[in-house]
Amino acid sequence: MANVTYHDHPAGTTPDGTEEIPGWQASGAKRFTFLAFKRLRVNQTLQNAAGTDQSSATILSNNYDLHRFGTVAAGAGAKFAALPAGSEGEHRVINVLSTVASDLLIYPAAGGTISGLAVNTPVTLERGQSLILFAFSAVDWITVP
Repeated sequence: MANVTYHDHPAGTTPDGTEEIPGWQASGAKRFTFLAFKRLRVNQTLQNAAGTDQSSATILSNNYDLHRFGTVAAGAGAKFAALPAGSEGEHRVINVLSTVASDLLIYPAAGGTISGLAVNTPVTLERGQSLILFAFSAVDWITVP
């Protein structure tokens, strides 16, 4: 694979190697990273889903970008910890191994949303699947289909 060069990139390319979508921040809208050239912070320990609701679900550490689940019982879930203020655009990747028993429920932090669902409502990630989410605020997330 060829080395990446930045001299021919459109306006909006930043020195840290991230590209912004030109004109994305019209009318005060939030700006999200379009393409990030950074290493994922991987949690090497397989996670175990727990609980049967948002309050008892496994809390996902903000120290990692990638979380892999090796144990998911029926109705079990995981939830995001609230992010520090100004963390808009942070991303997380969730992966559920195909060998787990059940689908994983993913909850936002308390008072948050995922992809415009009702507050505190989980999304379901099927076994063997992955999901990419981007922080819209400290507690709200959007998914990449």
